[in-house]
Order: sequence, then structure tokens, then C-alpha cells
Amino acid sequence: MEAGELRQFVRPCLLLLLQQRPDHGYALAQRLRPLGVEPVDAGTLYRTLRVMESEGLVSSRWAPADSGPARRVYFLTAGGETVLADEVRVLVRTRATVDRFLRAYSDVRVGPGRWESATSPAEEPVVLPQAALPPPPLSAPAVSNGRRSR
Repeated sequence: MEAGELRQFVRPCLLLLLQQRPDHGYALAQRLRPLGVEPVDAGTLYRTLRVMESEGLVSSRWAPADSGPARRVYFLTAGGETVLADEVRVLVRTRATVDRFLRAYSDVRVGPGRWESATSPAEEPVVLPQAALPPPPLSAPAVSNGRRSR
């Protein structure tokens, strides 16, 4: 694993950006940067959007541009909203796991209960209250102890 690599993180980021507002590919690439996503080459970005469209997560249509040729504008679908909510839940669990790992590592390095971090206190992880998490989809199978019930 490369340092700081988050596999498949572009997908939930694109869904979030499209939840905020519809946009065209180039603008989406620019809007990914503040989310911490390294620059994505145009081919990869457009392939990802097309795959997401084939999966029903986004839709698109051609829209005239102020100058130059028309642009394909992408929109979030209801299916995309559901997948985004699922991804947020996964990311919250992943963050909790990474935080536990970093605390255990810090306990070994600087002693139990002391948190050694390369970030400033303002950048410490923010824990979302349960109410801030999206509700699970109605059709999701129940999960207990990490196993799906039948």
C-alpha cells in the first residue's frame, strides 16, 4: 500500500461533489483537490464517471457551455444517494479502525494514553455524532458481529 493511498476513494468523493451540485468532468477534477484527492488523469476520471453512470449512480446530459463546445454534465441519481450513504458509513468505520491503529502505535512509541500525531490539534479526527450519519438503506440486510444475517 502506498503511503496515504485510499483505494476507490474517488468514487465516494465524486458522489459527494455531485450531491452538492451537478458539474462537468473538468470542474469535478478541480473540486476533488480540496477533498485531498491527488490529481486524477482525465481518462481515469471520465472512465470512472461512465462506469458510475452504467451502474445507475449518476446520469449525464449534454449542456451548452458559455464558450466552446457543449459539455457533458453529471447528476447524482437516487441510487447514487444510497451508495454515498453506504460509503459514508464504511468510511466512518474505516476511520475508527485507523484511529485505533494509530493510538496503539502511539502507545508503543510514546507511552499509553499519549497521542503522538503529525497533525495539529485542529486537524485531529472529528467524530460524527450518530445523528449526523445517514440512515441505513431500507433494503440493507442486518449485520451482526460483522456477518450478514439470513
